Amino acid sequence: MIRAKTISNSLPAGEILQSKERHTGALAFARLQSSPEEHGDCVEDNRLDNNYGISKPAVAGKQHTWLVEIRLHTRWIRRLFPFRDYGSEEAACAQACAYRDEVLAVLPPVTNYERHTRLHPAHSADHVPGVGRFIKGLKGPYWGASICVNGKRRRKDFSVRKHGEETARALAVAQRQEWLGLLEVSFLTQNSYADTLARRNFPERLTPPFDAVISEKLADPAIDARLAAIDKHYDSSLPARLGIAIHRYPANKELTIRVSGSGWPRPLIKSTLGAKTRAREPRSLDELMTLMRNKIATAIETLYNRNVRIWFFAGPGRALAAGEAFDFDKDFELTVFVPEELVRTKT
Repeated sequence: MIRAKTISNSLPAGEILQSKERHTGALAFARLQSSPEEHGDCVEDNRLDNNYGISKPAVAGKQHTWLVEIRLHTRWIRRLFPFRDYGSEEAACAQACAYRDEVLAVLPPVTNYERHTRLHPAHSADHVPGVGRFIKGLKGPYWGASICVNGKRRRKDFSVRKHGEETARALAVAQRQEWLGLLEVSFLTQNSYADTLARRNFPERLTPPFDAVISEKLADPAIDARLAAIDKHYDSSLPARLGIAIHRYPANKELTIRVSGSGWPRPLIKSTLGAKTRAREPRSLDELMTLMRNKIATAIETLYNRNVRIWFFAGPGRALAAGEAFDFDKDFELTVFVPEELVRTKT
């Protein structure tokens, strides 16, 4: 199974993904620089073959995520790869391409042979696709076989009056089985890249047993388990991020603090800090800063560990550590990548 590259190793310690002050409208992004050779040309043009199943949907006129969307058999596979989760559009694209290829390695496309031999749920077990009994005016009942082989429609009838009921049916079944042997088996894909992957991953499906009826069915529980394992892997391999959002609500005289980590669903710790004490006494600026830092520090240790907390306040969160540098009149948002070596630390 192909594994996506872990990009957090290439992130500088304290790399700021997004820092935003809503009150002033200032917005700053520090994005990772990725070489085009590392991720291929999938970013350059959405219409390329290797972008099969991958697109960049626009939200409010802006493109901020890659979307993997594949429909195979009765399954609809959808997963988002936001640029901000991976540091850049190119890095998110590399993960989306790897995820798409892993999914296609689990779910084989339908072949034209399967399409010709698949039983409809309403049919009985002894029904043969492409073979049926009909009454043809004055000629009476007959069994007919039909198929479309390599773009050419074929049909042949066998009279019940001439051959008898059982023999006419057997002749029709044998005729359709003979036509199936002429079929050039191929995958029913919408894209040459998908066809290439299918031929590489499932070559045995291009040489099926040429019976009139195919009873093979994908093992749904096994496939569901493998798809769940792929999703779990990509959930756990997201680069470690730490998000801090502080919003001021003047009407309620409150501060709302949100601290988020990595993964899906994204872990979030939310707390509220009042501008007044329980005795309705206003808090001093130093007291507010101390309480706010304590809540953020506790949340960081809950999501990660003590070392991440120390690193954050010594680096990206210096504005929160120094009270004079923090403005309570403005909303504050900061998202940073956490060094991987700190995340792996147990303390």
